[in-house]
Amino acid sequence: MNGGLFMKKLFVSLLVLSVVGFVGCGESVTESVEYQELESKYSELETEYEELETEYGELKKQDVEDDKTIKNLQSQVDKAKDYLDLDQEEKKLVDEKIVEVNKATEERIAKEKAEKEAAEKAKKEEEEIAKKEAEEKAAAEKKAEEERKAQEEQAKKEQEEKEKQEKANLIEKTNAIATAKNYLSFTSFSRSGLIHQLEYEGYSTEAATYAVDNIDVDWNQQCAKTAKNYMDYMAFSRDGLYQQLQYEGFTDEQIQYGLSSVGY
Repeated sequence: MNGGLFMKKLFVSLLVLSVVGFVGCGESVTESVEYQELESKYSELETEYEELETEYGELKKQDVEDDKTIKNLQSQVDKAKDYLDLDQEEKKLVDEKIVEVNKATEERIAKEKAEKEAAEKAKKEEEEIAKKEAEEKAAAEKKAEEERKAQEEQAKKEQEEKEKQEKANLIEKTNAIATAKNYLSFTSFSRSGLIHQLEYEGYSTEAATYAVDNIDVDWNQQCAKTAKNYMDYMAFSRDGLYQQLQYEGFTDEQIQYGLSSVGY
């Protein structure tokens, strides 16, 4: 409630109190029902007056806020008054300008909203793309790591197999050498004949060849021993003995040495 309105109500209340007091002095109505009613209204007005006094005291404390409110309202009233003072043509121009400003404002707001939504959409798409790329990268790295581990495991397994095989081959070769020496200790062989014999015993061609090539053997002497054994067993012509030694796997040079050792 502003100060002017309060003072108006206070003035009316005082005026009514004065009238009631004046009427109360008339001897003609002292005993009437009207007097009782007026007395009741007078009591009510006294109460209202006291309330108004209290309200007035509170309003005085709000002068600063009320003045600011009044000034703002006055400013709006002045603007409205300025508008009302315009003629129809001027009002039309003002109204058109207001519509234009409102339209421009709405368009600007709509544009800003659209730009904001577009930016948010673009940002979301970028985030989704980045997320997808990160997931693909992580998956690729995981796959590469799994392949690397698998390759390492395979290489390790192959190396273990290789070492195991090499160890087995070494054992086989060592045993093949021992077997070859054992055979040569009681009979004679050509190089190829001894290899075939070791293969017959179950050694691999590699192990048999390795054994024969890694023992100290004079193949000429082996051919000579073989020729002597044949001649001790039965008689041979030179050509017959040659063919027999050739069948045993000796080379021509070794056979010539063997033949000469028995007198051919």
